[in-house]
Amino acid sequence: HQVSLQSGGSEELNVGNEPPATPPGSVHGQKYLDLNGDGTKDATEPGLDGITIRLLNAAGAEVAVQVTHNMDLNDDSRIDPFTEMGLFWFENVEPGDFELVEDVPAGLAAAGTGRLSVSVSSGGSVLGLLFPNTAVAGALDLGDLPDPRSD
Repeated sequence: HQVSLQSGGSEELNVGNEPPATPPGSVHGQKYLDLNGDGTKDATEPGLDGITIRLLNAAGAEVAVQVTHNMDLNDDSRIDPFTEMGLFWFENVEPGDFELVEDVPAGLAAAGTGRLSVSVSSGGSVLGLLFPNTAVAGALDLGDLPDPRSD
């Protein structure tokens, strides 16, 4: 593009390289099996992969969906079932108030309401959210859970 100005003149140009007016944020957390039902994540309580988490805006409209998954966070080529499973990561979230809602699978029960409220600021991250489920008595074979003492 060519711009010609007279001596002493000025012109404001937008060449398309400006950052967004309000940078998006992110929401990260873990869905886990609360084995003792106390609502607190213990080191021996595993993450739960394959559970759908929905991000709803303040009006209740769905703005994003994630299925919990595993991720090798420390690059050791192993998935730690207690810290690297059951993860959800919502990126490019516009600033505002949101609710996280889960689709509770058979054999599990939501701990509390099954909802978490979050506020995302411009360019901010909401990290470390913990979203517990408890097992319905007799519905899960807890013998298949990972042994926290094994490598």
